[in-house]
Amino acid sequence: MDGKFVLEYDITKIKPATYNPRKITEESLKILGESVRKLGIVKPVIIRNDIIIAGHQRTKALLAIGINTSPAYLLNENVNTYDEMTFNQLHNGTDMDTGDEEAFVKPSDQLGYVESEVISGNKYASGGTIRAEISKMVLRFGPWGACVATKSGKVIHAAQYALACYMLHIPCRTYYIKDEDEELYLSFLSKSYGEFSYDHIKKDPFVQTYAQPLRLSKDPKAVRENRAPTYENKIIPWLKADPSIRYLDFGCGRGDYIRELKKGGFKVTGLEFFNKKGGKGLDIEKTHLMVDELVQELKTKGKFDIVMADYVLNSVVTKEAESDVVNCLNIFCKMGGKVLFSGHRIEEVNRKKLAKTARNKKHMPTVIEFLDDNNFTGCIHKGYWFFQMSHTDEQAQKLALDHGFEIIEYSKPGFFWYVEAKKIAEIPEKEARASIEREFNMPYNTEETVRLNRHKEVLNVLFGEN
Repeated sequence: MDGKFVLEYDITKIKPATYNPRKITEESLKILGESVRKLGIVKPVIIRNDIIIAGHQRTKALLAIGINTSPAYLLNENVNTYDEMTFNQLHNGTDMDTGDEEAFVKPSDQLGYVESEVISGNKYASGGTIRAEISKMVLRFGPWGACVATKSGKVIHAAQYALACYMLHIPCRTYYIKDEDEELYLSFLSKSYGEFSYDHIKKDPFVQTYAQPLRLSKDPKAVRENRAPTYENKIIPWLKADPSIRYLDFGCGRGDYIRELKKGGFKVTGLEFFNKKGGKGLDIEKTHLMVDELVQELKTKGKFDIVMADYVLNSVVTKEAESDVVNCLNIFCKMGGKVLFSGHRIEEVNRKKLAKTARNKKHMPTVIEFLDDNNFTGCIHKGYWFFQMSHTDEQAQKLALDHGFEIIEYSKPGFFWYVEAKKIAEIPEKEARASIEREFNMPYNTEETVRLNRHKEVLNVLFGEN
């Protein structure tokens, strides 16, 4: 599936991809243009059928200063849209040098490909995940990238790409510079000329069903059961200590724990808006049955003693949805009751990218995560945009404090953070109503013509007729 490298490609007729998740300020665009004037064009634009797959900001900068041609790598015709979108994001990973690559190429001053035999480097450098993904794309699309090296052979830019080529035994295109110009080049190449933004990309909440892991697996092929720490360390011990506790799992995913606890006679209720229907589609009827049960519980017994949203906040698609979830924890919890919620830690997201070895969770579509200003990362999964959200420790705790809770315990074991809190205040009714309207009227298709439409019933049981 190798593509084709072209040294001077006419960029006046190429068009940006509508899904490009990066944006650039006018100031950064001017600096990028200055970089091109002083340094030349050190990386190819990636193109398929005159659509820019990667290199949007460089193309914009080149045209702005009157340069109409650029080195380009033309992807093979049978690359599909899914590949393009994955490529678009992954290409930015070639700039993510970690500083410990120790990459060198054969000393030279000739622009072109260098054989892998004359590349060396630290195969155990940080950024194992980055190299693994770059390697996958090189194997699928050919040597699409380039590195920058001094004439004496020191790689100063895109060293992760050079390492990937070295480990794959594939030639690496190299742009050579004078040794004495290293500092000048680094001053430009180390800058970030764009930032991720997913604001313009349509977000379909139902796609987040792909983030749901299988718990308590009965699959004989499974190596071990995937147990949830919040259930094992908190919920189950509490329920066993006091069987009278009424508990709601808001966003229970596949509902494995809820089923088991119900068999044990515990007073538990589960709600999942996006239930899977066998191997394909969504089981909306199952969601309706869950809402029926929730409404009946509220009518006959009132709000719950404990409400949890475990691993839900990392799968919301907007900041508004994030607030809606935490609002619902408050709304369905009785005063003085407990809530638990969790999410991804930004520190661990960044650490994963820099890890020396690559790891991939099979149930998660995201591999390398590029965060925007709101801490969202996006990727294409099964033809849809799939999003994950992360939080700093301060942001996670602020969520509790801003939504009527007093924090009892905050912990951060591994990749996730966890909040255990006590409800001390009600959400203002107007805000609560708005959250219920959105959460209980979720769309179930891209066109949003199919919706849950249970918000009025839930509002009525909570607040009475408006």
